[in-house]
Amino acid sequence: MKKFLQILSIFVLVVASVGCSNSDDGLDYLQGSSRLWLGAVDSINMANFGSQLAVQQGNTNIVKASVDSTVLVLEGVNTGMTTLFVTTDRVFIEMLVRVRGLVGFWGVTTNQKYGIDVALETDGVASAERVALIKEALIEQYSAQLAGSSFEFGNNVFVWSNGATNGNGTWQLSGNTLVLTENGTARTLGFEVYDVDRVRLSADVLTNAQTLYPDDGLTAATLTFFLDRRIAM
Repeated sequence: MKKFLQILSIFVLVVASVGCSNSDDGLDYLQGSSRLWLGAVDSINMANFGSQLAVQQGNTNIVKASVDSTVLVLEGVNTGMTTLFVTTDRVFIEMLVRVRGLVGFWGVTTNQKYGIDVALETDGVASAERVALIKEALIEQYSAQLAGSSFEFGNNVFVWSNGATNGNGTWQLSGNTLVLTENGTARTLGFEVYDVDRVRLSADVLTNAQTLYPDDGLTAATLTFFLDRRIAM
């Protein structure tokens, strides 16, 4: 799978000392956990834990791990969990790594930080005040359509519902593009990952905006909204 999350994937490492190892190697024994997205490559500088960094692979069908000097590099290969064993000249770290992907149950986010938005561009015919009013009206329209909506992504198929209506179809994710096909009609959405359990989708809604406001010189209209993971599959 393409590494479509190169700069937006999140890598969380929580390491807590649990005392000295019972072995005779003299290394401190630590436990840690990390999360990353399917297809992501994440790195963490391990210099604070010592030098001579080495890693023993867990399930390479889930995570591929490598070492670059004192940097630990992880690549998410398939969804799931595996344990890596990382050592330096000072510590032994038992690290549980979880890889997440799109498959699962998601809901549209409507809070202030991760809400529904519409970006507009015009040819200058409409005043700034008029554009602001159009934007507000479009956000209200799409909020009414999307608020409370849920998506369940399975293996190449999806089901959606907004409480009043529902539908289903197939999906394909390639790089930063998510294509949803329903009843023979394909809808292409921009796709960005914000962390392991949140993605942002974007859609070109210019045709709808121009239909509603034909005399305001709209040249671009982009809807953006966020999905939060509710249940993993």
